[in-house]
Amino acid sequence: MSINGLIWNCRGLTKKGVSTFLKDLISQNRFHFVGLQETMIKDCEEKVLRKFDSNKDYLWLYNPSKGKSGGILVGARNEFYDVGSFQQGDFMLQMNLWDKSNKIKWNL
Repeated sequence: MSINGLIWNCRGLTKKGVSTFLKDLISQNRFHFVGLQETMIKDCEEKVLRKFDSNKDYLWLYNPSKGKSGGILVGARNEFYDVGSFQQGDFMLQMNLWDKSNKIKWNL
């Protein structure tokens, strides 16, 4: 089984058209994980996530932006992974994942 993921510098998650583009991209590719940089959001509210993950297929973790720069959002698809633990720093997020089908651990 191959791993299908997205890492993207979105330069503003709440900009016009970004959530629709992301929803279409996720829907077409069924990514195993998604990593977004430069989200430029301080609070990642549920309503923001539902714009592109309406079925709650992913477990999401985020680091807030500092002013108008930064912000990280990482999601792992529940169908493929269990999140064992995570580490959070000022400029990083790490998920320790259990791959359900391959029975191995991954660090994202």
